[in-house]
Amino acid sequence: MMQLSTLSWPTADDYHGAVRAILRLQRTYLLTSDSLISGSIHGLLSRSRLEADDMYELGKMAAESDHYYASEWLKKAVECTKTAPTGLSKEQLTDACIILAKIYNKVWLRTISSL
Repeated sequence: MMQLSTLSWPTADDYHGAVRAILRLQRTYLLTSDSLISGSIHGLLSRSRLEADDMYELGKMAAESDHYYASEWLKKAVECTKTAPTGLSKEQLTDACIILAKIYNKVWLRTISSL
């Protein structure tokens, strides 16, 4: 049996792997961000809900890999910041808006180039 003193905290790689796994599950099972945020997934209810900074991290990680859901997660994080007492920091909010602008710019450029 492993002693408590020999356990180590999750590393940044563990954290990023978990975020990527959530995004992969979302894509594979066509889960909505709203269901993941509320903790209600296909009728199963969790006691945990995602906060604005969780949504921000999911959106930021998704954007790094050009993920389909990146803009959805970042928009949800910004919306949550408007209504929740514990939202994104000013730095996170600025970063989210910059990432969203880059995503929209890519989409716009693809649309223009296909005309």
